[in-house]
Amino acid sequence: MIHLFLLSYFLPLCIGLFILGLLTLLYFKNRDSLLRFFLFFFSIFTVQMILNLFSRYYSYNIHGSPLLFIFVLRSICPYALIYTGIIIVHEIFEVKYYRCFNILFLIVLTLSFLFELIEDLLIIYNFDSFITNPFDEFFFILSMIYMLIIIIFYRKKIRRNDFSMMYVGILFASSFTLLSFILDSLKDLLKLNILISPFNYLVWIFFIIYFIVKYYSYSFSKKIRPTEIFIEKYKISKREVEIINQLLKGYSYKKICDENYISLSTVKTHISNIYRKIGINSRHELSSIVQKINSN
Repeated sequence: MIHLFLLSYFLPLCIGLFILGLLTLLYFKNRDSLLRFFLFFFSIFTVQMILNLFSRYYSYNIHGSPLLFIFVLRSICPYALIYTGIIIVHEIFEVKYYRCFNILFLIVLTLSFLFELIEDLLIIYNFDSFITNPFDEFFFILSMIYMLIIIIFYRKKIRRNDFSMMYVGILFASSFTLLSFILDSLKDLLKLNILISPFNYLVWIFFIIYFIVKYYSYSFSKKIRPTEIFIEKYKISKREVEIINQLLKGYSYKKICDENYISLSTVKTHISNIYRKIGINSRHELSSIVQKINSN
């Protein structure tokens, strides 16, 4: 039974590490901000799964509490996951005043983590805990509900026509994560003997696979070109038009350097200027706006 339990963590991890490698390669090729957030999110989730597997193995075979640094890392991961998820939702759905919300959530999550860490350390070292975490799991659930509300009510903010299935995917994955938080919080009360984390991890693996295949590989293979209306509207120079075309083809920064015989710093400056003129932060937003103007 113990070996089956550990295997349920190990098999999803093998798939997850492969997907994480693909995400990393795509990020270094495209340098997209949304891809960076997804990479960070899935990396944290993978680290959490590895730590869970190690802790289970440690407790079954060595019969003791896991090492202190493992314990601290396991405590950090859920907070980092929630915060990264909030940033991703704000980025995709272009929430107004998102920077203020990001800072607010960061402060509350940091305080919650510190309260929980101190409380757990006091228990580990056999001290009476005089600190109670005022946020506890309740704040995690509220954070997930907040993200679901944003996903549902900000759907009209999505610019891409081919984003509808991705919207369904992120809605399903986020809903499943909320359910897993609730079940995990009530596991002892309901006497549930089920493995929640591996299933939740697998759901996000399937979503990330769809994200890679549909949202990046497919969208950048399409022949999208900025029209004269787009160029005039945003006052794009001839050199910037060339770089926009290469970005829309999915070229890496290095390939853009080679194609235009310019340095990496010059490429970054051009791309920064393009994003500033259009009022965007990533390659996928550039693709969205070009398609939107082309369709009008």
